[in-house]
Amino acid sequence: MSTLQISDAPPNRAEARSALRGRFFWKLFLGNAVVLTLVLGACLWTILSQLDVYHEAELISFLRSQATALRAVLEPQWNPADAARLDRMVKELSPADTENVRITLIGPDGRVWADSSADPATLDSHADRPEIVQARSEGWGAAVRWSDSIRREMQYVALSVGLPGELRGYVRVAVPLGVVSARTGTVHRLVWAIGLSGLAAALLLALGLAFLWSGRIARVTAAARGLSRGDLSTRLDVGGNDEVALLARSLDRMRNRIAAQMSTIDGQRRSLEALLDQLSEGVVVARHDGRVLWINAAARKLLNVPSDVCDSTVERYFSQHDVQRLLLAAPGTNGDIESEARVDLSVAGKPVSLLARASEIVLPDVSLGASQGDARAGVQGRLLVLTDITELSRAIRLRTDFAANASHELRTPLAAMRGAAETLQKMNLTEESAAAIRFVNMIVRHISRLEELVSDLLNLSRLESPGARFDPVDLRTEKFVAELIDRWRDNAENKNVTVTARVDADCPQLRANPHLLQLALDNLVDNAIKFSEPDGTVSIDVRRNRDRIVFRVSDQGCGIPEEDQERVFERFYQVARARTGTGSASDQPRGTGLGLSIVRHAVTALAGEVELESIVGKGTTITVNIPIGPVRVVLDG
Repeated sequence: MSTLQISDAPPNRAEARSALRGRFFWKLFLGNAVVLTLVLGACLWTILSQLDVYHEAELISFLRSQATALRAVLEPQWNPADAARLDRMVKELSPADTENVRITLIGPDGRVWADSSADPATLDSHADRPEIVQARSEGWGAAVRWSDSIRREMQYVALSVGLPGELRGYVRVAVPLGVVSARTGTVHRLVWAIGLSGLAAALLLALGLAFLWSGRIARVTAAARGLSRGDLSTRLDVGGNDEVALLARSLDRMRNRIAAQMSTIDGQRRSLEALLDQLSEGVVVARHDGRVLWINAAARKLLNVPSDVCDSTVERYFSQHDVQRLLLAAPGTNGDIESEARVDLSVAGKPVSLLARASEIVLPDVSLGASQGDARAGVQGRLLVLTDITELSRAIRLRTDFAANASHELRTPLAAMRGAAETLQKMNLTEESAAAIRFVNMIVRHISRLEELVSDLLNLSRLESPGARFDPVDLRTEKFVAELIDRWRDNAENKNVTVTARVDADCPQLRANPHLLQLALDNLVDNAIKFSEPDGTVSIDVRRNRDRIVFRVSDQGCGIPEEDQERVFERFYQVARARTGTGSASDQPRGTGLGLSIVRHAVTALAGEVELESIVGKGTTITVNIPIGPVRVVLDG
């Protein structure tokens, strides 16, 4: 499970900057930008409109003043008969190739007398022109319209000539609007430049306002998002006394409370995990639908399942044995149901026996609120406890086998002795002395076997006794091996087997219990001589390997098949061919089947190790290595 981390670090700046670019930031920025743009646009439109009105009024005033001056000059000479002379005068005043003021003199009937930009004879009657109509009724008139004669839009101003009751004609002055626009374009460009500068400033202002106003909200949002993800490391630091600051402080207080609660829960969870992981028994908890909620380290090891089994289904990992059946048992109707089964598995190639005990439990329903979290509102589940009974099963099996084998090994010589004794009772010892001697020898031989068997059983019992003490003493290795050869010299000579020994110079002494070491080596040498062919050799090699003394006992006997090598250290286990003692059909005493078991127990009591190497037909080598121990040097004499 993940580790809870709680700190007072400020919100992540990258996350805050990312939040600033969120939708709220852009809404705020675009809203301010649109409002400022609309206000600035309205101001520019008003300014430009007022400038156009002002320029139009100024232009009309200018044209009217020009027309008034012309009327004052030309009114004394106003006569239809002088139209040609008047036309020459206006053309001189305003040449036709200029784009400035156009002067037109019009008679009372609308006929054009003179025009500075066109031939009056080619012009139509101007009686219906808007400016003429207005001047006829009001004394002066103005209009903006398209001129068909010079093919452009003009600003016209016309004044009536004569007294109101004695209308003599009209003086009209016009200016092309293109010329006016060219003159006012500079002002318009200046206004637009100011407007665009103001718009840029407005956008920057909107950006600054959005950044300023959304920054604190963004920090609060980032903190709330972190809380929703379970991140309690974000500390809010928003100044002020407004609603945003109050919200930030409320979130910070909530974070502190949640952090304290999570710290408590995490500590309890760690304690529970530590306690369950230290249990030697495996514990598995599953929901009623078969989903695994909890499994401790011991259960994972015993069932050989990976660590990600939690939150998986029971069928995925437990489909091969009775664990699935126990975990998927239907909920009971009369309270808790307990069931158990023995589960046999193979873990890492070794057989494992488990005692699985399952019971029905009630799990809290996490979908309910905290106020509804009592056990009665929970859901059904199963608790499985696994106990490793491999050693117990093995011990029971060994005890059963030991009892059966011991009974068999004891009953066989007793039956033979009883048969021989009953036969002797019925025999005429005087007449059948030779046969009687054979039966007596048989009884003696079986008595020797019984003594050997009882001796081995007593040695094995003492080795397995919990209160047995085997105190170590200092031993001279070379002397100990020499005594070992002396004890078995007669047996070797009787079978015509040579026993050799070699002790390295770097292992003169060791500290061990002499009885245990003698018991182990005696059984090894006894087996080596017993299972060697005549003229064979038994070698004892003693050398040092760092802080250990290694004893190697090798023979050239029949060897042990590979399939039997793992079991020869079991009590009473004997290789089939070796049951005759030599592997041949000769009537030789066979072993008790306890020798290598005694060797293993004795070496274990010496804190050592025993290894076996054997090839059928070539011989067997058994290696015993024991710690040297702290040796006290003893000087002779």
